[in-house]
Amino acid sequence: VMIDRSDGTDGKVFEYDGVYVNKATYRCAQGELLSCVLDLIGTDETVGNAGTYPTGLTIDTTTAPFTFADAAAAITVGGTAYDCKSIEVVVDNKLDVDRFFNSNKRTAIVAQDREIAVTLEVGYGDAEAIYNTGIGGTAVVATFTNGAVSLVLSFVKVAFPRISPNVAGKFQL
Repeated sequence: VMIDRSDGTDGKVFEYDGVYVNKATYRCAQGELLSCVLDLIGTDETVGNAGTYPTGLTIDTTTAPFTFADAAAAITVGGTAYDCKSIEVVVDNKLDVDRFFNSNKRTAIVAQDREIAVTLEVGYGDAEAIYNTGIGGTAVVATFTNGAVSLVLSFVKVAFPRISPNVAGKFQL
């Protein structure tokens, strides 16, 4: 992983070796672009002078970013499509980042476990079927498509907890 914090003349270029993804968070809501935030952990850092960033890297300007509208009809729970206001997927690799031992840099980065959390904002009236799906869970698939390019987030067993919905307004007992 490299970060160019220079203008080509002044500043520095930082290069990180042995990089792993500790946590990846995909998030999108109505009217927004799909974002992916990465929490990266590396074993070593090298600082280079300005102008040492590799040349020849290009950015594909022909493909537009994914928007939530691209997935509006493509979020399914248990094979049934649902209208959602937002989706968030967090992949936590639970990396052990304290392996310095007798060194001033990490000697290893080891995954201890993996936890994936899927949060969907759906109306309760539209999604009673997913309320309290139990420990066995149900499949969830979110497909973002933009032209010929697709991103599919697919999960085999997502357990939706039994949490009663909040009801705003006046009520009587």
